[in-house]
Amino acid sequence: MLGQASKTVAVSDDGAASASTLDSPNGVWSDGTRILVADQENHRVLVWNSWPTADGQAANFVIGQSNFSGETGGGCSSINLDSPTGVSSNGTRIAISTLNQNRVLLYDSWPIADNPPAIRALGQIDLTTCGPNRGNVTNDLIGMRYPSAVFTDGTRVVVADHDSHRAMVWTSWPASSGAPANRLLGQSTAAAGGPMGTTRDSFYHYADGWGETAQIVPDSGWFGTWPVLAPSGDLWVGNTVNRKTMRYAQPVSTDNQAATWIFGQPDPGYTNAWNGNWMIDAARLRLGKN
Repeated sequence: MLGQASKTVAVSDDGAASASTLDSPNGVWSDGTRILVADQENHRVLVWNSWPTADGQAANFVIGQSNFSGETGGGCSSINLDSPTGVSSNGTRIAISTLNQNRVLLYDSWPIADNPPAIRALGQIDLTTCGPNRGNVTNDLIGMRYPSAVFTDGTRVVVADHDSHRAMVWTSWPASSGAPANRLLGQSTAAAGGPMGTTRDSFYHYADGWGETAQIVPDSGWFGTWPVLAPSGDLWVGNTVNRKTMRYAQPVSTDNQAATWIFGQPDPGYTNAWNGNWMIDAARLRLGKN
């Protein structure tokens, strides 16, 4: 158990952040040895370099704060995070989605000290701006609006662009801040950004909040919600308000590519809750049956 002193305790650190506490953890990655946790309300990512052997074990390093007691959000630089909700790695490179900064920060190497600076940002043209869609009214292949989840295998990057109702795909590790996405899923054009309904190529969420648009579901259901490529290379996308999981056979070669398979509903247009079948809810990674 990480974040609590024992399995019978369930309290946030409530203004007393430390190397052993969490406040609204919202994303996690592990390779079976090391662990990264996006600690949203403490505006940081905690790093464990080895598999914990005790409840409440302290993290080794912190990203986004100068020390383990820091918990301040806001600002916009290479070393601060504001509401990180997703984290992913290949064991060397790291990607962190920061909801309130409308960006995904990229790190080229595993941290060896507290608060390493990001090397570049996706969603923004530099490391010092953080506006939704880079301040633009319409969407494009660069900007983001409240990215809620991210996956990388060290080469490819997939971002759940929450309020634009789409997933953005980079087919190679970006070389500069503001690199445009190579592919889009969930929208027919780069400028589009509204909920598209219930077809095989659409993502949808309630207009007023946390429908978790295009949250991405791990193939095995391991450790929460983030983009994942299955061992076959296929991309799995959990579309929670439409109550279905969408599987894309690789490669994703065209924008707004239709899902190859739909799970949780009998057809693309069906969105009833549970539908009497087992299904995955990406916002809570829930397996259920009514």
